[in-house]
Amino acid sequence: MRMIFPQNASYFLRHRADLLSLAEFLYKNGMKLNIQPDWAFIEAINQFKNRSMKLQTNGKNMLQYLVENLGYEVNHHAHEHRYNYADVLYMMVS
Repeated sequence: MRMIFPQNASYFLRHRADLLSLAEFLYKNGMKLNIQPDWAFIEAINQFKNRSMKLQTNGKNMLQYLVENLGYEVNHHAHEHRYNYADVLYMMVS
């Protein structure tokens, strides 16, 4: 299912909205979060970025918003069957 993110905008946007809702709920209740997205989710973030989505995250991409605005940890993650850890990290910062 993970590979569906970069191939299906509506599927990605639904999960993006759910993750943002969860992250904001946890933040408002003083809880911490560490997320380790894989390549497919990161690729979809980069592929489907647009102005209206950035309005929801103070002009930042979703990962930047989670780190810089909510204080969460975001670490790269890979199962190394398509991309390795270095590739995924590069996707996160580019």
